[in-house]
Amino acid sequence: MYFVGNRVFSNRSAIVIGGLILAFAISVACGGAAAPVDQSPAGSQTGVSQAPVTQAPVAQAPVAQAPVAQAPVAQAPVAQATSTPAPEVSLEISRALKIVTFSEEIHLDYMDGNSGPAGEHFRNSFTEPLIQRITGSSELKGLSAESWEAVDGDPAHWRFKIRQGIEFHNGEKFDAHAAVTDINFIKLPERGMIYSESVGGDHEVVAVDDYTLDLICEGPCPLGPTGMRFTHFAAPDWYTNASEEERKSMFITSGPFKFVEWQRGVKIVAEPFENYWQGEVKGFPEVTIFWRDEDTVRAAMVQTGEVDWAFAVGPQNFDNVPKTVIGESSEVVLLKINSKNREPFKEPKVRLALRHAIDCETLNEQLYRGLGICRGSPFNDKLTGSRDDIQVPLAYDLPKARQLLEEADYFNKWPGFEFKITTRNGRFPRDVEMFEAISGMWNEAGFTSGVNVVEGSIYSNHSNQNDPSSPRFGVGADIISWPHGNETGDSWFSLRNITCDHRSGYGCDDFLESQIPLAGALSGDEREAKLYELWKYVYDTGLLPGVLELPIVYGVSERLDFIPRAAREVRWNEQMRWLE
Repeated sequence: MYFVGNRVFSNRSAIVIGGLILAFAISVACGGAAAPVDQSPAGSQTGVSQAPVTQAPVAQAPVAQAPVAQAPVAQAPVAQATSTPAPEVSLEISRALKIVTFSEEIHLDYMDGNSGPAGEHFRNSFTEPLIQRITGSSELKGLSAESWEAVDGDPAHWRFKIRQGIEFHNGEKFDAHAAVTDINFIKLPERGMIYSESVGGDHEVVAVDDYTLDLICEGPCPLGPTGMRFTHFAAPDWYTNASEEERKSMFITSGPFKFVEWQRGVKIVAEPFENYWQGEVKGFPEVTIFWRDEDTVRAAMVQTGEVDWAFAVGPQNFDNVPKTVIGESSEVVLLKINSKNREPFKEPKVRLALRHAIDCETLNEQLYRGLGICRGSPFNDKLTGSRDDIQVPLAYDLPKARQLLEEADYFNKWPGFEFKITTRNGRFPRDVEMFEAISGMWNEAGFTSGVNVVEGSIYSNHSNQNDPSSPRFGVGADIISWPHGNETGDSWFSLRNITCDHRSGYGCDDFLESQIPLAGALSGDEREAKLYELWKYVYDTGLLPGVLELPIVYGVSERLDFIPRAAREVRWNEQMRWLE
């Protein structure tokens, strides 16, 4: 993102501490401070090359003319095995850890994609996917997979070597057969898992032998290894025979921590797994997860010592916690404009007028202390297919917005048209304030708009307007907010949201509909060029406008060291250590 390392601010010392804080971090023998620190467990690892990573510029006032696009050189996804030493973990202090997040989980079945958004940042402390990725880097690292390769260089056929000696929390063995059983659950369409879309198409998984797993796609799937980041495995015998309620109440998996209890409405309690393949975690004999909707309440819990760490306390609480750590989220707040089911929004000039009427720089300064980055596209600048010109937001220009509405004959064609932004409260700091401000800007341009704040399940119904089981099927919302995170390193994962039949798709464009699948099958330079071409079309027609790339402000106790990944995911044993 736009941080050099991770910035840590202490309210005792007001000193900026560099990114390499933790004594247990992986040793870095070379390289500069601009890259995020990789705290992943090591072993034999494989990298899949993506477009080059560049440091994002500090947000400036948007300009009307986009710079000339320069294509980055994208490398084909050829797997190369490497090896690094395992991280050294400091075991000097052992104490129970308490954390707070923004909402309670809907359920704990992490092989079902609707478990809730809060678990995104702590579920990897329980699970052990095949692959782990650091956002903003081209590098993938193995967890339960030791290595992987494209068989004979074929991007439709990937082979993974499974790490031996891994067991589930109930004693079941993890091997290729267990992986096949679980993936066949994970990829069921009704589960809505990110996994299948990340892999990139229809496929099967085959156990070649006990510790060799093949991923075989119907067509090229160059993002196949990236999709394996979302394989949150469960003990297969237990899972196959458990009731739905059992699956949703206590997930038995294979990561460094295991669930002890879930007191609904109160807390989740975890403890280290004694037979974890990298060794039992000693620093945190117990971890308790609480949840509070309000970011100010989460900040207060850290300040009073009730918890040691809080997710997303927001820039407004810088002075209300002992220490703040600023991390990356990969999330860009975007507006899903319903150009499929709202007649006025089918007109590109109306959509472009909406974006020209948003003063993103003022939103960023007044709500987020200038820590965000205003974006022209719904993803950051590190992804394959991103170029400078489509990352420059359309200029805040009310006269231009009004001119576009006149050219579209908006007021004569759709007299009295009113619309609302549908959003949730507390999905990210100051979210409702942001959308209320945007609605006010649109009204100043001549629109008649408002904000519809709903609870999570109703939001999901509005979002999934192409799901026949949704009460809002074929209707959706007028415009729906979306803090969209793309951690695949590739912009195709974002692009598929514009297909006409995507479960939560709000755009539907005749030109894009045939082109998006073609782009997904390409590799290397061809893929980068095609993705850019399609995103330039999206940018020029206002189909899926980005607004603001968000940072995450963590509240942290003075006695705890914490280094975030370049994403929302957190593994407590790798990223935290007691100082005192």
